[in-house]
Amino acid sequence: MAYSITKTRKAKPRKAVTTAGLITFDQFYDIVEENVKADLLDGQILRDSPAIPGHGFTNMWVVTLIYNYNEIFKLGKIGGGTTTVRLAKYQSPEPDIFFIRNNRLGIVNYKFSVVGNSRKKYLSNH
Repeated sequence: MAYSITKTRKAKPRKAVTTAGLITFDQFYDIVEENVKADLLDGQILRDSPAIPGHGFTNMWVVTLIYNYNEIFKLGKIGGGTTTVRLAKYQSPEPDIFFIRNNRLGIVNYKFSVVGNSRKKYLSNH
C-alpha cells in the first residue's frame, strides 16, 4: 500500500513560551526538556511545530551536500539535530545544521549536562 504525502499541512507559526523577564541560557537549559524542539531567541523560548515532510527532505538534501563537500575538503565540523548552540546569554538556537571552521574549533566547548536520567548536549563559546 502506498501513501501520498503531496497533501501537507501548513506550518504553524512558532509558539513563544511566556515567562516574566528574559530567560538566560542556563534557565533555558533547565526549563526545556531534552525531547522538546525549542530555541532561545532574544531571551524568549520559542517552541517549534513538528516539521512538515518537505522540510525533512530539504534538510536531508542540504545536510548531504554540506557533509560531502566537507568530507572532500576537510574544512571543519558539521553538527545539528538536537545540539543546542549557545551564542550569547540570551541566544541559543537548536539549528537543523551548523558548521564550524577548523580554525574556530578551539573556541568551542562541547558539553554534556546531566539532568535527572537524561543527558543534554550543547556547544558553547563561553
